[in-house]
Amino acid sequence: MYVFLELCSQAKIYAAIGILILMYLTIKNPENSRYDIIMLVVKAAIMIAFTFGINKLCTTGYKYFAWIMAFVPHIIACLVLINYN
Repeated sequence: MYVFLELCSQAKIYAAIGILILMYLTIKNPENSRYDIIMLVVKAAIMIAFTFGINKLCTTGYKYFAWIMAFVPHIIACLVLINYN
């Protein structure tokens, strides 16, 4: 919890959207198979790594690039979900 408070705003937004997406994927498929659970864990690990990467970009002065990195993956994921369904 305290780590989340120390993140820059771009990383917080990315993490919040990522958590919402993970919750959606969990609720969407309540009878999770073993494969689905493994994929959720992998997506969560990637989200955590990306969050800390975006935070590193913020702290080193690349705030504009951090904003792009915060939104582009989620926009692409939403477009894929919309086209997939």
